[in-house]
Amino acid sequence: MFSREWIEKFDASYGIPRKANEQYLPSYQAFWQWSADIGMCLFFITLGLLGSLLCLYAGILLDVYGLITLVFWAMALICVAGSFVDAYSLMWAYRVRRMSTAHGSARWAKASDLIRCGLMNRIKGLPLPANALPLAKAFRGRDVFLPASQWLRHFVMFGPTGSGKSKTFFMSMIRAILKKSSCLVYDPKGELFAQTAKSAKRIYRLDLNEPTKSDRWNFIPKCRNDPAFACQIAGMMIGIEGRRRTKAAPFWGDAEQIALTAILLHISEVYREKAIPAFAADFLLFLSGESDEAFNDAMTNSPSLYAKQAYLAFRQAPVQTRGSILIGLYNKLRPFTLAPARMVTTPPAKDETSLGCRLIDFSDLRESGTAVYLVVSEGAADVYKELIATFIGQAVMEMRLDGVNEPEFPCFVLIDEAYQLNVSEKCMTNTDENRRTQFLEP
Repeated sequence: MFSREWIEKFDASYGIPRKANEQYLPSYQAFWQWSADIGMCLFFITLGLLGSLLCLYAGILLDVYGLITLVFWAMALICVAGSFVDAYSLMWAYRVRRMSTAHGSARWAKASDLIRCGLMNRIKGLPLPANALPLAKAFRGRDVFLPASQWLRHFVMFGPTGSGKSKTFFMSMIRAILKKSSCLVYDPKGELFAQTAKSAKRIYRLDLNEPTKSDRWNFIPKCRNDPAFACQIAGMMIGIEGRRRTKAAPFWGDAEQIALTAILLHISEVYREKAIPAFAADFLLFLSGESDEAFNDAMTNSPSLYAKQAYLAFRQAPVQTRGSILIGLYNKLRPFTLAPARMVTTPPAKDETSLGCRLIDFSDLRESGTAVYLVVSEGAADVYKELIATFIGQAVMEMRLDGVNEPEFPCFVLIDEAYQLNVSEKCMTNTDENRRTQFLEP
């Protein structure tokens, strides 16, 4: 009966008391320590009752009478009281007021704590609040949940690979979110898409593992006549946020960003809807003659006024550094030139559209039931880190800039196996907690 599995279920359902300074004990050890203390308390009480009975029996044997009997009754009461005091002294170690604060005051939450913090309904069976995120069932099947004000912020779930985080938590979370909100999911294994996509009303999938089954994503046409958007996208494509957190000279990153901004504005004006991100690298690769001179000729003759303006800013860089800047820029754009990346960023043909292939529209994340999945194999995350950062960054940026401060349908961003995502943008800095959330799983 008292197996490890039974004890762990008992702890999850009812909660095993732990001493104030031993909250770290696992369920199995905590149960047997608590059982030992309970047994000792029962032993003390039994011993006290036995002592009181012996005192009263001694009075009977001595045939005492009158006020002398009160002495034996007092001795009996002292035995009972002493046993209860000894038993209570063992339970005193479980009181929170005895907790040491030398290393913090964390402890296991009780049902009353969860109710007080708004993480559990007071009455079992009541419906969850609007946009609440269910986590689990505890304390005799009562729902533990996070209200929207709590999950619309950064939080992390720790656990080793294969411990069941996806099956136990992530899948149920996504299904619950899609009932009243939307979600953006980084899914390296593809299992979250397979198990939760049916719960969504509107589904997009960018799949670098199987590009032929993927929807399409292309941000280049949006750069046309929008220098602010082009500059933001350029920074994501070269990982400018990660570089700013290092001790590297900011000049190179800033110069690459302004050069890429000019290129994006140029190709979006020249090729319009046919332009894809790989064109930026192709543009640099096929410059004829000296790279600096060829780049100068292409930009000065660009049909985009904004591209010319961005190039004028780039020309402020010393002449001897411009070639190095363009070489470094091309190196960062290489992930966008790989065959799977080209396929998923190319606009769908008519026959592909008839089969259900669509361009991903991040504005749909403001609609209830929208799910966007990014599927990249675990080993390829480092290769496509700039592409992944740009995809997630664009989604967050568009939600930040849509002018909706308190959305009716907030977006839940789930990043599975985050330790494999070697990009600084996974931290999603400078984002409004009312517009999005981040979920990391190291």
